Amino acid sequence: MNVAKTIEVVFPHLEETLNPASFIPRVPPPPFFSPDSGGDLIWMNPLDSEHKFVFDDSLMVVSDASAASKEPSEVLHSNEGSGVSANLRSMLELAFKNALPTEQLNEIRADLKNVRNTSGLRFCLDHLSGLTENNPITAVDLLLKVLDSSGSGEHTMLEFLKALVNIQMSVHSMEVVNRLTNEVELPAEFLHMYISSCIQTCEAIQDKFHQNRLVRLLCVFLQSLIRNKIVNVSDLMVEMQAFCIEFSGIREAAALFRLMKSLDNNAHVENSKNSLGKS
Repeated sequence: MNVAKTIEVVFPHLEETLNPASFIPRVPPPPFFSPDSGGDLIWMNPLDSEHKFVFDDSLMVVSDASAASKEPSEVLHSNEGSGVSANLRSMLELAFKNALPTEQLNEIRADLKNVRNTSGLRFCLDHLSGLTENNPITAVDLLLKVLDSSGSGEHTMLEFLKALVNIQMSVHSMEVVNRLTNEVELPAEFLHMYISSCIQTCEAIQDKFHQNRLVRLLCVFLQSLIRNKIVNVSDLMVEMQAFCIEFSGIREAAALFRLMKSLDNNAHVENSKNSLGKS
């Protein structure tokens, strides 16, 4: 007696003929293991795990053809949606590559004040270095708008600060940071990263003349930050002292070292007085 007849005898109420193969358990195929993964499944080892945030700057930007077919009020509304007017965008693109006259810089400053959604200024991130070198005053205006604006998200502000840290050290970049410290309170983490980046840049320069020039500028810049109590010396004491010792032959570096030692000694005296007072 075969399987089909046996089933019909056991279950006589079944009218349709059953396929014996339906009672055979189905075993899934064995998983495919990567030969070099040490036993891990191959789909658990992605080849590319790098994720990059991509922003389309063309969103909400009104083209000349579409603007011509719209009413002025509609064009204004579209530009407000992007956060940047067409005129401001074109002026900034010029400022990335060329030094602009004072009249145009003032025009950019005025247009920046009218920007509500500063996320529309993100197209400047990749060109912040050129803007800083060619028009540092405009770079300051741009960064102040981003840092001191209720329309800026925290992510946008951090992106601009990161871009500023990654700019190659120069007289203009230090001028921009110095002006920012006088206008707004910058995050301590940013200042520490910027100072560390400048120190590493000075140490890596091969040209002695250029190196000495930047070391002098950096020492003067750091003395200004310390005297104005913008940075806490104790947070960078080890790194800055090592920097001053390495370039001790430069007068400004020696002056910076004396200033830090003086502040450090004063701090120890204050701590001693507080300890005696408590006892």
